[in-house]
Amino acid sequence: MDLTVVFQILVTLQAVVATSIFWLLSYYNPKQQKRFQEAHEALGKKDQSPFELAAFRQKFGTGMGQQNPFENTTWLLTFYEKLKMSILAVTVFPVRAFGMLLTVVQTALVAALLLQLGLPGLARSAVAWGTRVLLFCFGFVHIRQVGKPASDIGVLVSNHCSFLDGAVWIGLCTPRVFAEESNFKGALMQVFAKALQIVLFDRGGADSRRMARERMASASAESCAGKAPPILVFPEGTTHNLQTIITFKDGAFAPGHPVQPALLRYKFQHCDPTWVYAGPQLPMLAFRLMCQVVNHLEVVYLPVCYPSEEEKGNPHKFARRVQLAMARAMEVPVTEHSVEDLQLQAAAVKAHLPAEVGVVGFSALKETFAVDTRQIKDQMLVFRQMTHDGSGLVNLEEFCDCFRRAFHEPSQGQKKLLQKFFEQLTGGQELLDFRKFLIGLALVPEDKEEAARSRAGSEEAATSLPKLEVLLDKYRGQMYVHLAFAAFAASCDSTITWKEFNSANSGYDSTHSLHGSFNPDDEPARAGTWTHRRAATT
Repeated sequence: MDLTVVFQILVTLQAVVATSIFWLLSYYNPKQQKRFQEAHEALGKKDQSPFELAAFRQKFGTGMGQQNPFENTTWLLTFYEKLKMSILAVTVFPVRAFGMLLTVVQTALVAALLLQLGLPGLARSAVAWGTRVLLFCFGFVHIRQVGKPASDIGVLVSNHCSFLDGAVWIGLCTPRVFAEESNFKGALMQVFAKALQIVLFDRGGADSRRMARERMASASAESCAGKAPPILVFPEGTTHNLQTIITFKDGAFAPGHPVQPALLRYKFQHCDPTWVYAGPQLPMLAFRLMCQVVNHLEVVYLPVCYPSEEEKGNPHKFARRVQLAMARAMEVPVTEHSVEDLQLQAAAVKAHLPAEVGVVGFSALKETFAVDTRQIKDQMLVFRQMTHDGSGLVNLEEFCDCFRRAFHEPSQGQKKLLQKFFEQLTGGQELLDFRKFLIGLALVPEDKEEAARSRAGSEEAATSLPKLEVLLDKYRGQMYVHLAFAAFAASCDSTITWKEFNSANSGYDSTHSLHGSFNPDDEPARAGTWTHRRAATT
């Protein structure tokens, strides 16, 4: 057959396949649009409600949508991107995909052979070269490096954005990787782990975390002594977009050894490589990266950070200093989100809520209210019962309906009270998000003992209200008692009376309490815990 005819057939076939891919990609945005809107709406808006942490109001401003570090900034496809991907999918992508598979298999075989021959150094170099070829297959033809890696450090810390981050560092300077054990269970991954001397740890349980810290300390000491390459650690613990730096875990800083911060700056216009909940799934993200003409990446090595004597005993402070240095170099804000927000996103999905319901800024909540993920997950299930449509937002009707199901049909006075309280919670917005719900709950002591400790620590003696405590005991676990008293206590400088709490508006019948006919004496009750927590919430 004439080569010209073969060529025409191949070109025609490519045109047909490219047209089909373009047609398939045209369905991508409509399928993702609902999820896209859901992700943005579930976060709520920031405002001057007392039920928002000051840190978030200061950083993101009044009325602005909450910053979500777990969102891909090029989630939806533009017309140009669909057209480009359709063409490159039948030209460049097949070559890159085949090259990637061939590289992974060949690198694993060569590394395994060299390890069997007792040549770990060559096995390490083979994996490094194979990793660089792998990045080439993903379109990273040239990686620009600014600065140089230091030799007298224990740990190399980096921001974490993409599923390719580990491969980037292995291909550039082959550090030892401190990674979760669950990521290296397959036979292929175990070969790479052995060749690269990866330090594995288990994230589950207190004993596992303690052992992980011990391994980190010993490995870091070896690196400082020049006996091994530095340990690569992603202190954020999870991937996020390039617009923020999230909370650092202090494990890499606990040994008190010198640390070199380094930055991965992915430069893009049409394809954000960050792998996050609110964005393309991993197969689609990999496909998009391989359907780019070229991808750009800049690696920046920052000056080594040496811990002070105080920071050696306070790794959290050392981690914070390094975090701020990296944020300044990247010119992005530091947020109070953490890897626990990712865990809460998974819990939200499991509860049939938008994943973004779990983006609560866990570090700020933990520091302010001493809560843990278990407590937040429990309250997430309560919140799920409030929202009828599973949108992750509660309107006034649903708010009142939950009161009706938990207690009884509210009177007119109680409806007015609930409406005023709802407006306080939301800062005047029409919908209540999970963050404000959590903060409202956290403003109330968990039990009588905590309340007693708060009162005992006050400068002035407080007059107790036994009847009110009996009421709180009776309805413990019911969110409206907790939230309602907190709403008024949070706005009170020092004390609050039941009359102030029970008579939210002038038209309210004071002979009916929030739960019915209960009407204790109008004696002042100490705001207690809210007095010292108010600074963090207003």
